[in-house]
Amino acid sequence: MIGQIISHYKILEKLGEGGMGVVYKAEDTKLKRFVALKFLPRDKEVHEAERARFVQEAQSASALNHPNVCVIHDIAEYSGQQFIVMEFVEGRTLREILPIQKIDDAITYAIQIGEALNAAHSKGIVHRDIKADNIMLNSNNQIKVMDFGLAKLKGSLKLTRTSGTVGTLAYMAPEQIEGGEVDARSDIFSFGVVLFQMLTGHLPFRGEHEAAMMYSILNEEPEPLTKHLPGVPAELTHVFNRAVEKDPADRYQSIADVIIDLRRLKRYTSKVVRPLPAMPSTGESVPSEAHISKTAIEVAAGVPTTSPPSAPMKKVFWKRPLVLAGTVSILLIVAVVVLLVMQRGNRGASGTMVTRVLKLPSPTANFPNISADGNWVVFVAQDEKEIQNLYIVHVSGGEPKKLTSDTMYVTVQSPCFSPDASQIVYERVEYSPKFDRALCTVSALGGTPRKLIRGGTLPIWSPDGKHIAFFRYATGGPGLELVVANPDGTGERKLVDLAGKDYVTTPAYFFNEAWSPDSKRLAFLRSFLTPTKQRYTEIFVRGLEDSTERQITFDKKIIDDFCWTSTGEIVFNSTKGGNVNLWVIPEDGGTPKQLTLGAGADRLPRISSDAKHLVYVNESETSNLWKLELPTGQVQQMTFEDAQLFYPVFSSDGAKIIYRQTDFFDNSRSGFYVCNKDGSESSKLPANIENYTTFVAVWPAVGKPILLSGFRTDTVRKNPDSLVSRSAIFEYDPGTNAVVKIGDGSLRDASRDGKYVIYLRNEEPNYWNVTLAPRATPDKPIKEIVSRWSLPCFSWDSKSVITSDSAGITFVSVEESKGKKFIKRPKNFGFVCQMPDGKTLLGSLYDPALKKYDLVKVQLSDGKIEKIAPLPPSS
Repeated sequence: MIGQIISHYKILEKLGEGGMGVVYKAEDTKLKRFVALKFLPRDKEVHEAERARFVQEAQSASALNHPNVCVIHDIAEYSGQQFIVMEFVEGRTLREILPIQKIDDAITYAIQIGEALNAAHSKGIVHRDIKADNIMLNSNNQIKVMDFGLAKLKGSLKLTRTSGTVGTLAYMAPEQIEGGEVDARSDIFSFGVVLFQMLTGHLPFRGEHEAAMMYSILNEEPEPLTKHLPGVPAELTHVFNRAVEKDPADRYQSIADVIIDLRRLKRYTSKVVRPLPAMPSTGESVPSEAHISKTAIEVAAGVPTTSPPSAPMKKVFWKRPLVLAGTVSILLIVAVVVLLVMQRGNRGASGTMVTRVLKLPSPTANFPNISADGNWVVFVAQDEKEIQNLYIVHVSGGEPKKLTSDTMYVTVQSPCFSPDASQIVYERVEYSPKFDRALCTVSALGGTPRKLIRGGTLPIWSPDGKHIAFFRYATGGPGLELVVANPDGTGERKLVDLAGKDYVTTPAYFFNEAWSPDSKRLAFLRSFLTPTKQRYTEIFVRGLEDSTERQITFDKKIIDDFCWTSTGEIVFNSTKGGNVNLWVIPEDGGTPKQLTLGAGADRLPRISSDAKHLVYVNESETSNLWKLELPTGQVQQMTFEDAQLFYPVFSSDGAKIIYRQTDFFDNSRSGFYVCNKDGSESSKLPANIENYTTFVAVWPAVGKPILLSGFRTDTVRKNPDSLVSRSAIFEYDPGTNAVVKIGDGSLRDASRDGKYVIYLRNEEPNYWNVTLAPRATPDKPIKEIVSRWSLPCFSWDSKSVITSDSAGITFVSVEESKGKKFIKRPKNFGFVCQMPDGKTLLGSLYDPALKKYDLVKVQLSDGKIEKIAPLPPSS
């Protein structure tokens, strides 16, 4: 067939052949791209079952839109011969590169395989033939799962095939061999076999022939990983062993749980490697943390702790899905865990874990808090329109109840129960029509919230119910105040002044407070700098009536949050062990004991009054760069780092990408990075702007300096309750590393000809208006463009500034005094940029019925919307 033209595909070469088809590389003469054509072998064309299975393969894979699944473009027939048109993957199969030399690389590939399976399982598709030959690694180091020929679709025909090769049999789950019911857990078993093979180059079950192989899988324990890799992490051994349990009920119940364990392991091994502490009572290692469910809260009883349990321990989890914003995807995993805290005296450990599921209103959740009796959890979650509200759920199960009904211009956070659990105090910030921050209360049964105190943040109720403590940004100057008030909002009294040096070296996420059990003292954080200007925080305690302060911790590490137990200890998170984990220390000081293990970050600990239940967030934010090819609509993940990547922008010639990486707990990792357009060869820019945290970069023209913008950290705005920041714009020359400040304001974009910039001013009331100015003299504005909540950018030809808000899409001429052009914005349209043709806008369109986003083009002439491709699904 080499050289033949079938339909509009020119056959170039044969790529391979298997039981389910022959695959050729071909050129798509219409779209000018390479594709792979898979033909059903001629000797099987007459068999209806084989033809049905061939069609089923196309249906299975085409139902998925995931960067780790081989894309199916079409299924067609030519001269009576069926063929599938699929993505041409230039690379090698996993079998060709076994074993993977680096454990970290094997974990990275395993996560990608898991993501592909998770996408399939979420669509009701079981692959049923996961093996090293069906998984490819392309030239961008990206996994592609292939060959859905044996896939089982929910509600599809029941197609079977008897295995005739030991190669396929070696990956089969016991229930698959025995002809039993096959589900997603069967794929997890096969995944475990592939994981073992990637790490060792060998199969975990062996046999000289099919019968011996079947006996090994059904009856024998797999070879231990340590036989081939003596130094393999214990957590990785745990993942493998649980994946290949012979009874499906004993296996991971969801591939999402496998992914989470692998991600945690990857973060753990990449950040810090240390042995697990031994249990005082047995000398055995503390088990790794329980597994996070994708869409549910899990409640566990009897999890090992640092003290003999006097009551069942409960564990609650939730996970936020993958979100694609432009070319960045952010995965935020939030685990809420309720567990037994140590009692004074003996700190042994024992217990087993049992789990059950609590439902969530959506996959997004944060800021959990627990009632004093340990029965109720309140939290913040978003609905499908990304509107935040308070929800409450009983730890025994049931449907969560929404307590508030806010709008898209409101954020809520930091809810806290009153001691009798009848009321909840929380922070509410309204951004439109004017900025307003206030502490509010709402009944635990729901109803109309009541505004309590204006300007407060992080409220907590005292255990005796007589006071509410909170922070307020100091008026008339920089700083923070720790304030105590009556429950009705009256009788405010400043307890601690954190103004001046303490505040300016402490970002907003490094202040917190906790009540003592007798309601007579408050713990809070003070911030310090080492001689090398590394930030750290320590816990201090001060009485309501006694002004004496006492320092509790002396570790010179970052402490982010904490709570005070009724048994006289303080539970806090810290980077003391390398990762952000929970520790516990007596209230009068002493040696901290580690409470949680793993990669972290463990945050927001909150405890019940009987000290038997602690709720905290296990939070991880992982971002990577993604690319979408506009001609084909194909989405591809470009980087596979376990890091936080934001705000990617192309250089004007399209050869490079600059992006921001942030690590709240390790400043050395934060900064701007540059990589090639395919995501390779990433390197950090040595652009260090003293006293500024930079967050925006624009690369307007090749050969021109990069523009950076950031906010000041050495001084604080006079009115901290406003939205205005002390921001500035800089020019950075990558050749000389020279940084020059060119003006004040928050940079938003620069024209491609390098002549103009647009930015937001530092002064109110026009902070949200867009200021257009010459790049050479940004402090001399040309014009101001009135637009609230806009996403401003330059048109492709640099002749106009485009803004998009609720009023519509506006074009304002750069050089002409007149020339404003107004276009009605399509409903649910999120504007991104103008296309190079100058005739269309690129953006996202939300489908509320399907709860998904599509990348679309909008014609400026008639407003016609054209869908380009669905954005990658959540995972």
